[in-house]
Amino acid sequence: MGDLVDAPTFPNRGPVLLKSAGRRRFLLWANAFIVGVLAAALIAPILVAGIRGAGKYNGVVFYDRWGNCYLFSGVYLMYISEKVKETLRPYQGQAMEVDAKEVHQPMNPGDGLITRYEVIGESKENTNSPPIRGVQLQAAVSKIQGTSRATVEIRNIGRTPISISADALGFAVIAHGHSNLFCPSDGTSCAVITRVSATSPDGRNQVDKAVWGWKLQDTDRLPNTLNLAPGETRKTSVILQLPPGSYQFLAGYGGGVHSGPCVASNGVPFDIGRP
Repeated sequence: MGDLVDAPTFPNRGPVLLKSAGRRRFLLWANAFIVGVLAAALIAPILVAGIRGAGKYNGVVFYDRWGNCYLFSGVYLMYISEKVKETLRPYQGQAMEVDAKEVHQPMNPGDGLITRYEVIGESKENTNSPPIRGVQLQAAVSKIQGTSRATVEIRNIGRTPISISADALGFAVIAHGHSNLFCPSDGTSCAVITRVSATSPDGRNQVDKAVWGWKLQDTDRLPNTLNLAPGETRKTSVILQLPPGSYQFLAGYGGGVHSGPCVASNGVPFDIGRP
């Protein structure tokens, strides 16, 4: 008869005796269960960090070529509902902070739709966001070998040297029409590529048979930190693989939607026809 070891109890059967081999299996199962619980506890804060709920949001007020409104912070963005977007019209192109009263986020992590808010004022620099003073961005899109190449020029227009953090430089591609049910937009366009920085690996988003891919050019990929003297410029580019449709490309530099001000490039409209 084997040893009795904290054995489980089953209804109407009493304790179960585990022999040595059974005891080892039971202990292995228990250890695996504990590890799983601990892992879930560690992951939980990361998932919570992606929640887009009521609160303060920052970003450049951007209206795309179809009239839809966003708060754009470079790597991230928030959609502004069609019903309330005109309140931000006077601030187009400016980095603003709003107090969102109602936010719809269909998927976490993922972007959200602000449906009710109050305008606080211009975004203010803080220790949690990179300084944007002196930073100017210029974007362009060209066609090469059946794909589109988006180029971003970073210029120091200030009088003192500036330090650029590549992970704070973000890209977005906005498409006319909805891409999937998880897009929170209630307008006529949706960001098919977002949450991508100049340090992100190559990737792709896919819904059914539609694929929106990106590949940063290794020849001009930025270092993690880039120093620019007054008047100095530096370029980086990304190859876009997109299905036929109407698009707009946008780049931005700054903190996240909760962090502080951002500077945005010009929005570049472009179309991809069927072959």
